[in-house]
Amino acid sequence: MNKFISQTSVFIAITFSLLIFTSCSNSVGSDDDEHEHEDPTGLELIHDGDVVIQYVNGEVSELEHLHYHVGEEYHFEVEFLDDHGDHVHAEDLEDGYNLDWVIGDENILEIEQHTEDGRWSFHLVPLAEGGTKVQFMLAHGDHSHLSTPTVDQENAIEFHVEEGDHEDGDHDH
Repeated sequence: MNKFISQTSVFIAITFSLLIFTSCSNSVGSDDDEHEHEDPTGLELIHDGDVVIQYVNGEVSELEHLHYHVGEEYHFEVEFLDDHGDHVHAEDLEDGYNLDWVIGDENILEIEQHTEDGRWSFHLVPLAEGGTKVQFMLAHGDHSHLSTPTVDQENAIEFHVEEGDHEDGDHDH
């Protein structure tokens, strides 16, 4: 009888340990979700309600050409996409995820995040005339779950900045 209780206790302890160990394997979303969510594999940069730049299937597409001017600030929202092109909503990403970026030339522009805008928004702040590339990442702890092309790659996301002196004030931004 003692041997039976000992074997049963070991079996229960191992089973319980395996359940706890495997419950942490869901990288995006929680086990409480009513349906499965895929990891993001792409993203859209949205300005004034329009998708301006899209990264899907390893390709960057500029869907709308904007003129960025020194002295102005441009608010963007980021929407993440799955393999099927469907949106992965912010509420489906755990708290440990955040937006990160690398700017090729920080003398041309900077990116700021304001807490009140949320973690999937940023402000592009042009500093000087010229062009620079930016890599965006969906970061989780010390690693990235999604990255656009690096700033040294030809197909990286690129922003072109013009001087702020636009006489007629009629420009896209």
